Amino acid sequence: RTGETVGKDDLAEGDLVFFGASEDQINHVGIYVGDNRFVHAPRRGDDIKISSLDESYFTKKYVGAKRYF
Repeated sequence: RTGETVGKDDLAEGDLVFFGASEDQINHVGIYVGDNRFVHAPRRGDDIKISSLDESYFTKKYVGAKRYF
């Protein structure tokens, strides 16, 4: 609930991107790295990966983004 809300078209490197069923049910977060991509750990204990916000799963589950710096 803190941080500056950022529109998807205004994402900048370092913004946090949130995924889930709703704003109240966020279950995944990543760090935006540019070119519509973000860094995240898909599941606990898994390797860190870079994925695209355009992947169907992430498009459906995208809740929003925040800027903290």
